[in-house]
Amino acid sequence: MVGKVGEIPLEWGYECISNALERNDATLDFEIPAAAEWFLNAGRIICDGDDGGEGGRALKQKNDLWKGGEGWSPERRDYWEVRMKEIGGMDGLRQDTRDAAKKAIEAMKAVEKTGYESVEWIGLECARPSN
Repeated sequence: MVGKVGEIPLEWGYECISNALERNDATLDFEIPAAAEWFLNAGRIICDGDDGGEGGRALKQKNDLWKGGEGWSPERRDYWEVRMKEIGGMDGLRQDTRDAAKKAIEAMKAVEKTGYESVEWIGLECARPSN
């Protein structure tokens, strides 16, 4: 079984996030709001890790800003948070882009604070792969 958020494969979320946060050529005003939605709506699954292999090629591709290894790791998740903080304070971006980055950080912190298994969902059915 492939991890999904509703009917959307979880790999798409990892790809959206890695493209937005790990590439120097990302179109931030477009890609950050999309990546933020993944943290806002599927933060527990995204921040919990890729132990089911849902990140697929998205977390195996080499991106110029991420210097760590392939796949999901706590270090990669921490990098995403640091990068969102940078973007939230960048000049030259639309205000809604900066706001989206700040909301994503809040969602990531909520997952950390409340525990990965207890974050409430807003009308989404989230399925994890069965082992």
